[in-house]
Amino acid sequence: MSNDIIEYKGIVIDKDTDEPIPGVQIIIKGTIIITITDINGEFTIKAKKSNILIFKFISYEIEEFKLKKKPKIMLKMERIPTPGVVIITKIDDDQ
Repeated sequence: MSNDIIEYKGIVIDKDTDEPIPGVQIIIKGTIIITITDINGEFTIKAKKSNILIFKFISYEIEEFKLKKKPKIMLKMERIPTPGVVIITKIDDDQ
């Protein structure tokens, strides 16, 4: 590995509740390198300090984070406002 590769550690939390978010996909932009946050919202990833991380999770805004020398990251993700959800079901009366 090159000397400019750093192991970054971090946590992803909900912006409104400050609760950790498990299962967030973290991708190094422009690559196929990916990791996922654990049950505590924590992750580790090896990257260059010039890389950008993309954070993705269902019902949250996609976030981009420019890496720096500092190997610790705390990212607060914001929920996407969703309009009311309507669920339509059919009950079979022919039983």
